[in-house]
Amino acid sequence: MERPQLEVEIRTQTNKGPARRLRAKGGVPAILYGPATKTLMLSVSHRQLDRLIESNQLIDLVGDKAVEGHPVLVKEFQRDPVSQRVVHCDFYAVDTSRKLLAEVPVHFSGKAKGVELGGVLETLLREVEVRCLPTAIPSVLNVDVSGLDVGDSLHAEAISLPEGVELVTDSNLTIAHVIASRVATSEAAGEGEAGAAGEGASTAGA
Repeated sequence: MERPQLEVEIRTQTNKGPARRLRAKGGVPAILYGPATKTLMLSVSHRQLDRLIESNQLIDLVGDKAVEGHPVLVKEFQRDPVSQRVVHCDFYAVDTSRKLLAEVPVHFSGKAKGVELGGVLETLLREVEVRCLPTAIPSVLNVDVSGLDVGDSLHAEAISLPEGVELVTDSNLTIAHVIASRVATSEAAGEGEAGAAGEGASTAGA
C-alpha cells in the first residue's frame, strides 16, 4: 500500500512571531526528529496535515531533500482549545526495520446482548498500546461486543491482533462491560421497599 505524502518546508525562523504569521497563512509549525535523523524545524499546510493527523499511518515527507527518505509518524500534536485547529506537530522519523510502541484506537462494534435485556454497555478503554514494525501499525482495532450479557466484561486479551502485532497493554485490563441499568436497579429497589412496607402494615393490622 502506497504511503500518503505530506509536503513540508524547512523553517529558518523559530520564535513566536514567525510561528503566529505562519498559522495566519494556513500553515502549522512542526518539528522532525528521530534516532538517525537530524532535527529539523518544518512548516506544513494545515489542510493537508488535518487529513492525516490522527490516522496512525506512516507518512512520507516531501518538498526538501533533507526530509525525503525518512518515513514518519505523527508523534504528538497540539490543538487550539477554542478552534480545535492544529497549532503544532511533532514528526518522528522511524526505522522501518525496527519494532516500536504505538497507541492504537479501539472501535467497539455490535449491540451487546445485555443491552437488549435492559443493561448498559460501558466502554472503559479507547486505545491500547502495541509493539510492531512501523509498517504494521493497525489504524484501528475492532472489538465485537454482541456476545456480552448483563454482568459480562471483555478484557484486553480478547482483542484480535493482526499478525506481527503484540499487545503491550495489560491483557487483564477490562475494556468494556455490561452493567444493570440504574433505572431498573432503582425500580427493583423501590418495589422491594414497597413490598417490605406492605408486609409491615399487614403485620401491624394483625
